[in-house]
Amino acid sequence: MFRFTIRELVLLTLVVAMGVGWGLQTALHRALQKDYGYLRKRFDTAKALVQDNAQLTIEEADDGICVTMPNGWPQSLVDEWQPIPAPSPAPPPGLEFPVARRR
Repeated sequence: MFRFTIRELVLLTLVVAMGVGWGLQTALHRALQKDYGYLRKRFDTAKALVQDNAQLTIEEADDGICVTMPNGWPQSLVDEWQPIPAPSPAPPPGLEFPVARRR
């Protein structure tokens, strides 16, 4: 039979607790990095679409995002897009349909 002193059991418990804590922290950090990468990709796609279609200037800074609209902005957007009337009969709930197309 093995005999352990209290000191050895406390040391073993400490080592196991540190290992479990480090493993959990690493797993959480990895999950957060994955979510950040996914959100960053979505943001970059949305930013590119907005800059191309709405002619907005978007600047990123440490304290937030600055969006600048060009002079006469809504009119420049209206000139470029033509609304599409809603379909008749109305589509079933949850089904999306286009609302505008480029001229």
